[in-house]
Amino acid sequence: MHRELGGGDEETTFRRQSITNNNNSNSGFASPSRPFVSTHNRFSTTMPHRIKRFISQRPTAIWWTVVAMLLLFLVMRMPSSLPRPQKPRKEVLFTHDLVEYQDTSEITDYVLLDRLLKGDQDHPIQFNRQERTPHWVSNTGKASFAKQLQQQHRRGHRVDELEKLTRDVKLPYVDEQTSTVSVTAIVYYGSSGQALDAQLQAVFSQSVVPQDVWIVCTPATRSEVKSKAVAYENNKRLHIMAWDPVEWLQIAARAPGEFIWIIDPHIAPGKRYLEHVLRLAHTDAYRSALLGTHAMTFHQQPDTTHLECAADVVDNGVRPTTTHAVDMISDLWLIRRAWLAHVKTPFALHYDPDLFGYALCRSLHTHAGIPSIMIPSNSHDDSLRVQRLAGGDMHATRTRLCQQVQQHVRQAQKEGTAWQEDMVAPTENDASIVFVVDGVQQLRQIQSLLCRFVHNNQRTFDIHMATTDSYQGLSATHLHDKLHEYDPECAASIMVHDLNMGYARHLGLVAGKDTTTFMNQTPYEVARLVSVLQPRLVIHLTGKGPMARAVELARDLSKTTTISLPARDVQHVLWAADLPLQALEQWNSFSVKLVIVTDRRPHTLARLLRSAARAHYFGDTVDVSVVMEQTSDRVTQTFVSSVPWPHGTKDVRHRITRVNEMPVHVEAWYPAGDHEYGILLDDTVELSPLFYAWAKYAILRYRYASDNPKDAGQLLGVSLYAPRLAENDATQGRQLFDPSQVLMHAGLDPKSAYTMQAVPPGHSGTLYFPEHWREFHDYISARVADMKRKKLQNIQVPNARSSQWENSWRRYMDELLYMRGYVILYPNIPNGASLSTLHLDLGSSPLASYAHAASLFRVPLLGDSDDEAVFELPRWHQLPVLDMWGQVRSLDSLVDVGTQLQRQVSACTPLALNQHMHDPSDMLCPPARLVEIPVPVEQQLQNPQPPPDYPTRTVIVPADSGSEPTSV
Repeated sequence: MHRELGGGDEETTFRRQSITNNNNSNSGFASPSRPFVSTHNRFSTTMPHRIKRFISQRPTAIWWTVVAMLLLFLVMRMPSSLPRPQKPRKEVLFTHDLVEYQDTSEITDYVLLDRLLKGDQDHPIQFNRQERTPHWVSNTGKASFAKQLQQQHRRGHRVDELEKLTRDVKLPYVDEQTSTVSVTAIVYYGSSGQALDAQLQAVFSQSVVPQDVWIVCTPATRSEVKSKAVAYENNKRLHIMAWDPVEWLQIAARAPGEFIWIIDPHIAPGKRYLEHVLRLAHTDAYRSALLGTHAMTFHQQPDTTHLECAADVVDNGVRPTTTHAVDMISDLWLIRRAWLAHVKTPFALHYDPDLFGYALCRSLHTHAGIPSIMIPSNSHDDSLRVQRLAGGDMHATRTRLCQQVQQHVRQAQKEGTAWQEDMVAPTENDASIVFVVDGVQQLRQIQSLLCRFVHNNQRTFDIHMATTDSYQGLSATHLHDKLHEYDPECAASIMVHDLNMGYARHLGLVAGKDTTTFMNQTPYEVARLVSVLQPRLVIHLTGKGPMARAVELARDLSKTTTISLPARDVQHVLWAADLPLQALEQWNSFSVKLVIVTDRRPHTLARLLRSAARAHYFGDTVDVSVVMEQTSDRVTQTFVSSVPWPHGTKDVRHRITRVNEMPVHVEAWYPAGDHEYGILLDDTVELSPLFYAWAKYAILRYRYASDNPKDAGQLLGVSLYAPRLAENDATQGRQLFDPSQVLMHAGLDPKSAYTMQAVPPGHSGTLYFPEHWREFHDYISARVADMKRKKLQNIQVPNARSSQWENSWRRYMDELLYMRGYVILYPNIPNGASLSTLHLDLGSSPLASYAHAASLFRVPLLGDSDDEAVFELPRWHQLPVLDMWGQVRSLDSLVDVGTQLQRQVSACTPLALNQHMHDPSDMLCPPARLVEIPVPVEQQLQNPQPPPDYPTRTVIVPADSGSEPTSV
């Protein structure tokens, strides 16, 4: 009792001390009338103390508690020997359980769907071939007035309009008291007969004075210039610059003025000339133009090398009365100092000094897009006139200058450098393609393809050829001579352009293929050539050098279609010359995927992959997907995992359940988009090295050519296999099939490729089009669902053996082919050759009859040297059409027969090709019919139901005319 009281007192004392401490610690927050007591602090103080005291007094109980909890946890984790209560299992609904059949009112409205998905695209991003910049760049801002004037989109200003335009312009004077403007005048001293003193007097007498006046001369003529300019030796504005002719234009870029005013020898401007042109240069309309009062225009007839040059006139042969875009400004040039960065020094300075104006104007136009604008002169204002001091009258001088320009342009066209000045001879055709070669070896490799394009009688485009230059081993002249030796007619029909890659030699630089100068220069020159020529297609050989990278850069900048061909594939792509240009532009727009289904046959799979790897793919990326059956052995799995595929990515899949062949083959591939094509293959197939060439040629010819009619959409795929058997006749079974004989008896070309309403046997190699394969997927899904569950459809192709193959995907493919009128393209190669063949492995001792039948599926493969026989595809309407049994028919008749069957098996109205949008719903509407439901006899006897008692009703039926109505 004493211990209990003592314990209680001790506890009471502890509580009082805790409360006291808490009150003291919170005294700053408690009022005298209501003392503050913190129960939280008391709890946090007493609880740890109690726990610590409990653990110290009873450690054994703690340990027994932990052991008990662990044992309980282990017992709960052990499996129970008692049967668990069975939960009600939910029924698994498969796809065919959820299929709903639509009527014609429920078919998708694809017009609405396209409008919802595509949205409003008023400004598609595409390359505008009428401009030198892509659409997204050219539309970033409004074109200047001078640019619109050059494009003939605007009318120029008359003399009175120019005066009004410049009346309110305030010039930014450097010194307003002396009317000094930020202009550096440069007078070029060329010969001793030059009236330099008169020129200087004309410059210093201007109504606005240049900030500096430079006399540019050579070191040899410096003393002569000093003597002629002695009257101005004390003028601080005058400077005599003795420079080498190659350097002076570069150093002029360091002049202090905002503008550079270059004055030709023997030219003296009027008193107000500089002020007039300078004010125009400060207007918004002419701020970005090279201005002058004397100019020249060039005219060249298509397909000729003759250049017509006219001085101070325009197209109608008279002097313009408004501002007008011209090709060249002569005599005086007022340019902004910043523009000199766009004047390529080697381009401008290797000319004759008399052609400086031509070089300056063409360089600014080509490299910076700065137009040259001629200003009409006021015949009554002598202060704006330009006077020639010596060297003959103005007309004779400009006529002589025109002759010099003509001679220069002819020489540039002969050397293949006219493109650098944007002086390429015009042609009758608007479209063009460009071949790019780098060296003699590449010319030998690609010249056969080049000349094949030239000899195409239906060609509607020009052919250009670009080469590096003689410094890299092949100049334009050398290329033309080499090509003339190979094919003179071909050489005479193309235009050769020299990239002039070695022009750095003019500056004393050494540039080779392994130097940074060459690597940096090549992409720029190729991109500029593509910008000038605006080709629809660029063809070159693949490689890893600067030229290949330059072509890729030009492709990325201009969005021009580029075909990069390996040298080994050139001889097998000659068929490309027969394709329309619109089809060739889609060369890189689609992809082809190989899909291989294999089981436990590693040797046959190795044969297939080996033949596929040796094929010609023309530099395309071709992915391969290998689908292994559930029963595939370890050898097959190891081989598939380790075998390399150098032409693209390799995808490997393995099935986990054994099913029949129908879902294995149908589910092996599904297109990722409208431009992915699939070639389905079995491991018993072997491919020709030209199988991809045939597939790509057929896709480009009948899918992307602009001359294809709408019914070309009836083509479902392209077969690689040339069958010898027709096996779909239900009455006669398999029969030998020779398409050449069938076509000959019908009066058609026996060597022509043909279309047929049949699928080749097995997966012997067929390329399927994406939208058609998706339609087949939807169709077979609905058909299989109906066969397993509701069985409302009864579709059978008349006289087709495939109608008896319930577990074969070919049955449903034949149904789709027949009702839609679809066809497949087949090769027809002499001697029965094919792009693929079947190897039916029959074991060690097959029956003789079976071995003979299997040999009919093995056909000879087309070799590398036999491609000319197969790659001649006619136009779509010229292709022969065969039905499912190998008889010649028309495409319209196939559609009509298929429509008749569809009306019998589907309640929906058959839709045409441009209506169903590859949606099979209109073929899958079960017709209305009575279904008998059997009732057991026992149920009828046990629960007899009396007949229903229907109410009666009197109906008055009119009798014949003249008689009374009769009641019924």
